[in-house]
Amino acid sequence: ARGSSHVSAQVPKMVFHPLGRETSRVGLGCGTLVGRGSLRKSARLIEAALDLGIRYFDTAPMYGMGTSEEVLGAVLKGIPDVVIATKVGIARPPYSPLKAIMRRASKVILDRSRQLRTAARRAYHSLRRRSEREIEASGIRHLTASHVRQSLCESCALLERSSVDVYLVHEPTPDDLASTELVKSMEDLVAEGLIGCFGAGISACDAPSHLFGSVW
Repeated sequence: ARGSSHVSAQVPKMVFHPLGRETSRVGLGCGTLVGRGSLRKSARLIEAALDLGIRYFDTAPMYGMGTSEEVLGAVLKGIPDVVIATKVGIARPPYSPLKAIMRRASKVILDRSRQLRTAARRAYHSLRRRSEREIEASGIRHLTASHVRQSLCESCALLERSSVDVYLVHEPTPDDLASTELVKSMEDLVAEGLIGCFGAGISACDAPSHLFGSVW
């Protein structure tokens, strides 16, 4: 965002999306957008992205300490030409003001040291992989038809929209992708106009996520 004023051209070109309309080739990942006490700072980042021509925003219930969708709802409300992707499958964490303060304080320290940033990034990815393995081993994915619908309703309320453009299963397992119940629940949501399309939000490029829905 700090460098946006020095960019002389709109960076993202427009491409056709599975929804049948255009959106920007470059999107903004919203995992670090935190609301509440950090709303103003997060809003400036979204506004800078809009100024640069970005119209695709990727979020999830767990992003931004559970507040990323709130931020997008507050800033993008009434803007018609944006495409929003959100997810289901990993629960929204309870927001903690104390953790938010600690997060802001640690960022100040990490911004001053490349070595500390690298170590923190490695620790984060290690914890994330361990968490994903624990979720897979426990079988607790919360992907029943009722939960998928409930999670979508909560996301829509926070995003201040009656529907979302893209609905992704967050870090699915192969069993998730093969679930006929999950596919049926997603197809029902499309038919009802509550989502535009669905697919898999996954970090492992070798997973067969392209067989699930139209977006991966």
